[in-house]
Amino acid sequence: PPAAQDMRTGAMRAWKLLTSFMPVRDRYVLENYLYAYLICALSFTGLYIATDSLSRIGKFLDAPDPLVKTLIDYYGVMLPVAYTYYLGPLLTLSAGMFALTLLNRNNELVPLKCSGMSLYRIVAPIFAMGLLFAVLTFVLQEFVIPAMKDEIRRVYAFAHRRLAREALVLEDAAGARFSVRSYWPKDKRGQSARIVMRPTESADGAPPAGKEYVADWIEWEPAEALPGGGLWVLKRGREAVREYRYDARGLPLRAPDNKLWIEYERLALDTDLLPEDFETEGEGSQYLSLAELSRQLERRRYAAPLLVKVHQHWAYPLTHVVLLLLGLPFVLNHNNRNVFLGILVSCVICVAFYIVNAMCIELAGKGTLQPLVSAWLPVLVFTGLGAVLFDNLKT
Repeated sequence: PPAAQDMRTGAMRAWKLLTSFMPVRDRYVLENYLYAYLICALSFTGLYIATDSLSRIGKFLDAPDPLVKTLIDYYGVMLPVAYTYYLGPLLTLSAGMFALTLLNRNNELVPLKCSGMSLYRIVAPIFAMGLLFAVLTFVLQEFVIPAMKDEIRRVYAFAHRRLAREALVLEDAAGARFSVRSYWPKDKRGQSARIVMRPTESADGAPPAGKEYVADWIEWEPAEALPGGGLWVLKRGREAVREYRYDARGLPLRAPDNKLWIEYERLALDTDLLPEDFETEGEGSQYLSLAELSRQLERRRYAAPLLVKVHQHWAYPLTHVVLLLLGLPFVLNHNNRNVFLGILVSCVICVAFYIVNAMCIELAGKGTLQPLVSAWLPVLVFTGLGAVLFDNLKT
């Protein structure tokens, strides 16, 4: 149709204008790469949506909204997350191997080399795109994902039928220990709360006294006048406050007159804990920006997981370039002409990287590795291996 032809002509003119500063050979390699990236993006995204939707089809059908709207709402939120943390590096590597395989199959690498371009120079546009996608990943995890974290938790909870976070245990700056059986981030409300205050010295020199609060619910009540923007309130307390004392060995005294039980309907707590402490405990920290992570670190909570996440904010986006270093030599050294074999190799390389990365994070959580080492070790190891492979290329 004439309209489609006009759009195609306009797109080609815009592309030539955007790439007018580039040599023709670089533009040709870049065009092949973007063509391969489009194919890989459609293929992997379609495969992800198909497999994920089939595994959750019952939950989607039970939703009150029409199926199409439910799918759009869900994947409109989850696709940026999937790209940022899983699909992005895989697409960058698969497209690079796909593009070089096509050039090799069409016997176009040899003319490029004969024109005076080394293999390093030929793949330079691909690495430039890898850097661009690395910057995109950083922007997504620093600005887009944190802004969407409430929606991400909502659709994730819907798809997994798990609206609440279970068995949370936190400690505030004063040493009070908070235990909540279930917590709903959307409502900022927890069920079956138990708070044990740190024992304090008594003025009369008696053994240290402590308190324990037990309640059906703990809720966050906003209040702009307060420093934290609100306060935590216990509601419907059962045997609400227990006051007890400790002996010299630190054991609670068991005397019958050592207990005071007070029932209440509402009791405000004096604590510096905020809703984000409950929401980001454990794996929830992956949706925080650097500014939010810094605020949590200043509050000195969950130091190891948060430090790992801070360093990964800078290290993980480099995965796009690191995996190109590992995968492209497979095509360039072995003259691979099989597109599917190249994509299979790229998947294996990505899985290997993700496994090593997950192992390092797990070791950091157990205290075996320092957070800095845990975040950067996979990148450094795979970069070194890729540099060796590239150095052995016959350019």
